[in-house]
Amino acid sequence: CSWLEPLDMVDTLLCNDGSLCYPLEDDASWGCCNSRGKRARCPANWPQMCARDFSCGGLSDHCCFEAGDGCDSDGGERPCFLGCADIAYGGGQNGLWVDTTSATCEDYYVFNYCDESGGYGSGWSAKGGAFEDYAENGVSAVEACCACGACGAWNDTSDEALPAAKVTGNYAQEKGGGIRCSTNASAEVRGASLITDNVALKEGGGVSLSHGMHAFTHGGRTVEGGMTIIHVSGQSRIERNSALRYSGGGVSAAPYTRVRMENATLAGNHAKGSSGGGVDAFNSQLELHGINITGNFAYYYGGALMLNQSAARITSTTFARNGAVNSGGAITTTRSTVVLGQPAAECASEAPPACCQRDALSAVGSQVGAGGAGSARAAAGNVSAAASLPELGCGFDVHVVENVALVGSAFYFHETNASATRLVAQGNRMLEGELLFLSRIQVLQCTSPSVIYTDTAPLLMSWSRFVGNEGTGLHTKGGLGIVVSDTQFLLQHSTERGSGMYLEASGVAQVERTAFHSNVASSEGAGLYSEGRLTMAECSFHNNSATTGAAAYLLLQPPANATAVVGLNTELRESTFSANAATNGAVFYMEGAGDEDAWGAETMAESVRLESLRFENNTASGGGAIVYWAPEDLQLSPQILRFQETSTEPAASCHPHRARCAVSPPQSPLRRGAGGGIYTEGLAAVMGGLVARNAAMSTDGGGVHGEAVVLDVSAGVMNNTALEGQGGGIHATGNVSIARGSSVSSNVARSSGGGVSALSNCWIEHSALEGNVVRDGDGGALSGMGPTILHSVFITQNIAGAYGGGVSMGPMAPLQMENGSRVSDNVCGRSAGGIFGFVVVVTSGSLISGNSADEDVSLNGSTAVIDDAIYGAAQLNSMVADPDAAVILLRTHVALDGPLPAVDRALDVHGSCSDVSSTRCRISGEDAHRLWRVTESGTLRLEALELRAGYTMERGGALHVVWGRVSLHNCLLEGNTALGDGGALHAEGSHVALVSSHVLSNVAWGSAGALQVCCGSALVLDAGTVVEGNIAKKECTVSVEGNSTLLLNRSQVTGNRVETFGGGMCLDDNSTAQLTGSEVAGNSATSAGGMILRGDSTVVLLGGSAVSGNAANDNAGGVQLLTGAATHLWVLEGSVISDNHAFNQAGGVHVYVGSITVLGGSAIARNRAAQGGGIFFTSEGQMVLVDATVADNEAVLNSPGVVAGPVASGGGVYSEQGSVTVQGASAIVRNRATRGGGLFQSSTGRMALVNTTVADNAAEEFGGGLYSEEKATPVSLTGVQLRNNSALSGDGGGMYLTNGASVVLQGESRVEGNSASERGGGLHGCELSSIRVGEASAVRGNLAQWGGGIFIQEGEETIITEGSVVESNQAEQDGGGIYGAPGAEIVVEGGSHVALNHATSGHGGGIFGSMHARLHVRGAGTAVVSNSAQSGNGGGIFACKLGEVNVSNGAEVVDNLA
Repeated sequence: CSWLEPLDMVDTLLCNDGSLCYPLEDDASWGCCNSRGKRARCPANWPQMCARDFSCGGLSDHCCFEAGDGCDSDGGERPCFLGCADIAYGGGQNGLWVDTTSATCEDYYVFNYCDESGGYGSGWSAKGGAFEDYAENGVSAVEACCACGACGAWNDTSDEALPAAKVTGNYAQEKGGGIRCSTNASAEVRGASLITDNVALKEGGGVSLSHGMHAFTHGGRTVEGGMTIIHVSGQSRIERNSALRYSGGGVSAAPYTRVRMENATLAGNHAKGSSGGGVDAFNSQLELHGINITGNFAYYYGGALMLNQSAARITSTTFARNGAVNSGGAITTTRSTVVLGQPAAECASEAPPACCQRDALSAVGSQVGAGGAGSARAAAGNVSAAASLPELGCGFDVHVVENVALVGSAFYFHETNASATRLVAQGNRMLEGELLFLSRIQVLQCTSPSVIYTDTAPLLMSWSRFVGNEGTGLHTKGGLGIVVSDTQFLLQHSTERGSGMYLEASGVAQVERTAFHSNVASSEGAGLYSEGRLTMAECSFHNNSATTGAAAYLLLQPPANATAVVGLNTELRESTFSANAATNGAVFYMEGAGDEDAWGAETMAESVRLESLRFENNTASGGGAIVYWAPEDLQLSPQILRFQETSTEPAASCHPHRARCAVSPPQSPLRRGAGGGIYTEGLAAVMGGLVARNAAMSTDGGGVHGEAVVLDVSAGVMNNTALEGQGGGIHATGNVSIARGSSVSSNVARSSGGGVSALSNCWIEHSALEGNVVRDGDGGALSGMGPTILHSVFITQNIAGAYGGGVSMGPMAPLQMENGSRVSDNVCGRSAGGIFGFVVVVTSGSLISGNSADEDVSLNGSTAVIDDAIYGAAQLNSMVADPDAAVILLRTHVALDGPLPAVDRALDVHGSCSDVSSTRCRISGEDAHRLWRVTESGTLRLEALELRAGYTMERGGALHVVWGRVSLHNCLLEGNTALGDGGALHAEGSHVALVSSHVLSNVAWGSAGALQVCCGSALVLDAGTVVEGNIAKKECTVSVEGNSTLLLNRSQVTGNRVETFGGGMCLDDNSTAQLTGSEVAGNSATSAGGMILRGDSTVVLLGGSAVSGNAANDNAGGVQLLTGAATHLWVLEGSVISDNHAFNQAGGVHVYVGSITVLGGSAIARNRAAQGGGIFFTSEGQMVLVDATVADNEAVLNSPGVVAGPVASGGGVYSEQGSVTVQGASAIVRNRATRGGGLFQSSTGRMALVNTTVADNAAEEFGGGLYSEEKATPVSLTGVQLRNNSALSGDGGGMYLTNGASVVLQGESRVEGNSASERGGGLHGCELSSIRVGEASAVRGNLAQWGGGIFIQEGEETIITEGSVVESNQAEQDGGGIYGAPGAEIVVEGGSHVALNHATSGHGGGIFGSMHARLHVRGAGTAVVSNSAQSGNGGGIFACKLGEVNVSNGAEVVDNLA
């Protein structure tokens, strides 16, 4: 009786499906709940709901008024008869009680014959006498009717008083193979009764419960019903029942029903066609206590239980060996509330025997559970379950074992509020995908060694809370793929390890957005104890306490089934650790385990990574905030301790043994005194944080010391000191890189390298080295003994006591400055105030200035420069041919008089010219010569160059690459020509990258006007690269073929033209292209204006990429999939295919073979063609649209008679043959065609639309929204909104079916607001087509001349069933709701309604049947009601001569008007 309490919101309604609607904003105004189960609660400003249910909301719902007498004219305030049901007795209406004058309980309420207290009402005088005078077989209204006070309590007779009963071997054509409970009925199954081996064709193999709380309306008054109930107890069994087509192998529960089972068995039931092998409950209540649920099976979801919008309480129950093909071998839920287990206060660890007896009801003779010996004693004498099942001891209240499913083998909770106490899951198994899915679990104040324990993995847990429990909150054992997110572990206490989580022998675990606060562990890891690989992000550890590792104890060991571990073992990032306390490791204690063989020698790239962590006020009496321990017998090569955005000041020290932070004394026999802040012998990265105020007392590396390894730094390194050695900030004996944004400043060394001392290769980019000092030696900022590159680096105000105030380089150690680097204002005591070196190359605007020294030498060394305009070509030839030349700085334009020598080594060429428009230098082939040729083992890097006027009679006008590598940065390839393929470039088996470059106006007389790669090549276009204005006489602008790869990142292929296929690009022979944030636009070809895919190739559009504005004179304006069954186009992450145009077929995409997948908010929009404006799909593959939009496309004839088909069809989509699936909030909107405005499907293809909107489309002739013809497989519409579509001059505003096509509407689909100028405003079927409207679907508010809702032609069938409605439709002529042409058959059944339809100037307001038409209205609750024929006959039904009308089995034709 939800209506008794209004909402706390104004002008807002709560509907019976649980949704809110807003009348002032909704198109349906105050009728917005009509399609959502009607009104459940009124707004705060209209709080009182009236009894009459046809006065408001379009005369189809209860009114809401201000409190007071507003409801007087509408039957008064709506009453509540909670828990009451009229007695099922006699032969009256719907099998309910009637008196001797055939007056029903409904009549007694409607005509005020009685009141709720059992007294006489104001209308009794019309009958007179006493209630008993009208008693039927001694039962009067006061004993039978809720309205007259007959609301007695449930008489709970003891089980022992009832004999056993058997309901076995029965069969039902529809529902309830064993028992069918009618509306508001109740059934008792007690005394070891059996419901076994029954079969229902549809649902409820054992028991089917009809809808409860059914409302009867008559004469303006409403009588409320109650719930339909079944109570199963007393060792009764529901076993081996089957539902063949749909759901509920054991029990099927419709809305407003209750299933209560205690001390019973639910076993071996099958839902062979759908979900809920044991019980399927929709909008129902479920109570299970002491139940053995074993061996049930469902074809789809919920092997034991399927709960949809329901509430369940499950205690002392075992789920064992249940299975589902899809998800939830034990339980699947959606939008439900589930409570698993007893409250903790009812069963503590020291529980009395009674508690253990209650908890052990479902097992006998099994091993003792977590509750201890008391559980074993309690099991004695229990005879209800198989001996092989685990025992439910006091420690665990619900056992879930050995269940199997494709996804979520134990549980699958979807949009469900779930809580659990003492839940154990063991031995469950997946077929594939996730295994155990737990969401919104709450566990409070429970005592158990493990509150939730599972050896089932993967485990997915989210949005859960563990508070105040004694024992580990979540204990998992074994397996891979444990994911915990958005969960809280608070006030947990464990006498052992892992109070919050214990990940035992886990292979890979991921913890995100989870809080571990105020937990206590007597030994290790108060918050978390982990064995194996762990990734943790955005977590919070606060006020945890343990002996070792207060926040977390991390045992770094490989998974048990791993023979080699490659990559990161443990990664912790973006988390906060505060006020944690331990003896060792206030934050972490990290321990290596196992031996070299267990890990796989020399295979581990990284061990531990700490990124973006924050430490505050953590304390440890022995050892620092972090302890990292790797035993001597574990030799990892290399090994890493990686800090990112992590302070390494003394308060967050790391020790002992392999890695240490801050000034704590070394604890190993390694080089003592090195690495005051960080010492590492493993691959190390210091990224994003601060290394400050550390000191190396005796040797090298005041801040960081890397010993014979690779050291990466992206951090602040400042105020560190190497008192007696090298590298005040950083000292590296191996390779070192200092990355973007680093600052090495104010460090001090004694012998060399005040800032950095590098004994091997050194790379520094986008960083600053300033204010460093070396007291007695060389290199105030940097001392380098190996090749060194400075890329956009500022070295300023450093001081050296001897040589190189800024930089000092060792003998033959080359130094290269590039990209605007600066060495300035440095000072040294002897010579080379700026740089002291032997091989120094200064390029790309770099500068050495303002330095000073006693001997005033600013630069030692030389660079290779070409700056002679006259002899530049000869010099360039000579340098390219010189095998010792590695870097060339070009400062003049060059016109070649012949091709350059082949490049077979590493060569860098940089341009630095000073033209007004560009700093790029030009190399021209003078329209006579190819420019560059790179052969095997050659690597060519070009920067700031223009490659122009290259020419070849072969392939690759500017560049020809064979098994080499080429990269172009800020380059221009313009005006090159190839008489073969590849106007600018041709590459075979090579790697080619263009970064921030431009490929412009090149020509190929063969294929690939711009770029061609083949034979396993990789082509990368990155960082704003543009391919524009190129021409190919054959096909393709960019050609990728022969198992090659194209990566297009933030780049464009635009405005190119080819003669045949692939205006923008071609993919051939198993090649792949990935476009990220890129565009293929404005290209043109005869076919495939944007791109063509052939030979099993794949294209993936990501990150908002676009294929737009392309054109084709024939087919496929945007993309064409032409050959190869495995060819596939993926349109993902908000990418679009838009504004393309084709003269014939496929404005956007032509799928001739292969498949297309569009998802993730992507769109096919504003494309145009004669057929298939958006997509033309004729493949035998698949078209899948998920969360996608097909909008504003158009199929329109470009010239009379020039089209691949007879008419312009499929504005949004044209489909033949293959499988079409549209689902997941997709939309097909505002498309236009002659036929099939939204979607046209022909031939043998399959089509299924799920939760999709098809709206505002238009067809000039037939099928404004959808058009289907010649189909053997029915079109399936599930949860579809087919609305506001139009057939402007023909039939089928919503959908048109012909030539044997059929459609099935299910899952509360809606056909609303559509219109046709002729026939079938909503749906039109002709030429052996059929229409089925089921599962509470609706055809509503449509308009046509004939058949406002549905028009069905000669000999075809229309079925309205399963509580569906055809209502509020209008025909200007005949058949307001449904029009049946001669020979048509129309069936209305299953509680469906044809209501409120109107024929304006013809006959048959509800249904019109022409000659020989057969009309059937049958079954209780089925009605043709409140229809009208304004100017004709048959307000409800009109049947022409020789027609047939059959109204039977309790159906009604009432309140119609003619």
